[in-house]
Amino acid sequence: MEKQKNLTKDNIISTIEDILIATINSLKYAYEHNKEACQNKNCKRNEYFTRIVFPTRRIESKNGKTRISEQELRFAFVEQFNKYCDNQNLDYYYSIETPTNDTYSGFADHNPQIDPKGRSGAFDMVIHDNSLNRICLIEFKEGLNGHNEYDKDFLKLSNLNEGNDNVPRFFIEMLREVDEEKMKSLKSKFTENTFNKNNITITKCVNLTDGTLVNL
Repeated sequence: MEKQKNLTKDNIISTIEDILIATINSLKYAYEHNKEACQNKNCKRNEYFTRIVFPTRRIESKNGKTRISEQELRFAFVEQFNKYCDNQNLDYYYSIETPTNDTYSGFADHNPQIDPKGRSGAFDMVIHDNSLNRICLIEFKEGLNGHNEYDKDFLKLSNLNEGNDNVPRFFIEMLREVDEEKMKSLKSKFTENTFNKNNITITKCVNLTDGTLVNL
């Protein structure tokens, strides 16, 4: 395969951020029109139309709470990634649940560490160039979690053996809605995380209700 031109770190970051904006708009469309509980009809399609549906929790009534998860975020991002690459004529590729280069242990008992005797982890999504080199690492998360729930993701993303300095790393969190208290809590979980001290991971928060992106 021919090496892709203009493949700089800044260009990759800009591309991912553009795709993320489109992803947010697509998710907002789905959240407004494609809720299983509401059975929305007669919605007008726009450029962010998606067939993704937010389902209803089984234990709730038909008009109960809509379930959201990181899976809707991931699938919406993949949809918009494909559209963006087609529109911009970018020869990028992606893999899902991509095995890590290093091996790890302690994920299950909240004591994650790089361990030569451990097992391979996985990234939620990895972007590849047209030689199928890894050019961006991405982790997705939904909802406020305990501090230790973020440890394994930030450990993998901050590990320089998982890519050189030119490989951007993104941690993208989605919340149903965002207020000052939630943002304060989320920022503390990121800034106080033991494995997020080298500042190489780009952290973003998706506000699903109003379709905005918050930089953390």
